[in-house]
Amino acid sequence: MSEELVAEDASAGLNLYVGLAHEDDSDFYAIESSGMHLLVQANEWTGDPRADHPAVDGWVVYDEADLMYGPGSDRWNGNVGWNTCVPPQDDGGRCGYTVMREHEALVPDGMLRYANYGLGVARFESEAQAERFVNGGFQDVVSADDYAFTRPHIEAADRRGATYGDVVEQVRALDAQDGERQPVWAVVEVGHPFTDDSAPTITPRQLQSAVWHSIIAGARGIVYFNHSFGGPCPTFSVLRARCDPEMTPTVTELNRQITELAPVLNAPFADGYVGVDGPVAAMAKVGPDGAWYVFAGAGTLGTDSAEATFRVAEGTTVEVLHEDREIKIVESRFEDIFADGNAVHVYRIT
Repeated sequence: MSEELVAEDASAGLNLYVGLAHEDDSDFYAIESSGMHLLVQANEWTGDPRADHPAVDGWVVYDEADLMYGPGSDRWNGNVGWNTCVPPQDDGGRCGYTVMREHEALVPDGMLRYANYGLGVARFESEAQAERFVNGGFQDVVSADDYAFTRPHIEAADRRGATYGDVVEQVRALDAQDGERQPVWAVVEVGHPFTDDSAPTITPRQLQSAVWHSIIAGARGIVYFNHSFGGPCPTFSVLRARCDPEMTPTVTELNRQITELAPVLNAPFADGYVGVDGPVAAMAKVGPDGAWYVFAGAGTLGTDSAEATFRVAEGTTVEVLHEDREIKIVESRFEDIFADGNAVHVYRIT
């Protein structure tokens, strides 16, 4: 990771490396001086003296232990991969909780611990099994990935931005069960994360929808999965490779908008302020400027448009941010159209 590459990533509005590759030429000083932050992986960086560098802000405990090892506390033989539980997974062994516990113990005291889970937590496991991963004390920040726009063998009805919000809501619901909250992040792909070439590659507008739906559902951070293992442009850095010439500019502008709205997004939820009639997900906040902000994303599929009526507790005028238009509120209601399933609007109401 050179100074030039760090600068390129920062120019796209990125501010965190999650799971930096364990390479000899990684420039930790460039990461620190750029203002970027860094999480290193416990299964790669433990014992490496470079991990003591002040650029390291936290550790990735493990990625998708739920899928690889399954929900259980059987012994683990210490190797990475399938059939490393004792007994092996093919014989019914399940050691995911053991793997998480052993890797969490590798993280230096006082450092932030982040863990991502996969379709086990998101779809396949029982609520009790998934909740054990989320609330087992393995991490301080948690996420789960689904990759609904690009995953092979998924129902067509799930290929929409709202599915990413559903995953965030599911993890937040699991997290709430022990009465102690931890930040929930969302993971959104920027390319073609599967080796199956017949699977779709995410488009820039789909990415926008996935990110905003995640935020609407309560995600406190967005992790862009930057690898393409298949499709037309295999690469370990989709944004640098610019496989889709519109993807990096889209991510850059999206990050600019999120940064601009960060004081609003970091404010408490304005529960009860907005209701919506129509296939649209919405979330409200009160900004530091005293205005109300409503973030709304279509829940429809593909080219299907949506009409929605918003009911708001107060306000007379709606400014649609980043679109240069206004809407009048009449009798505490306003209407808007979402052109297709990827459409998102951000409203500032005064």
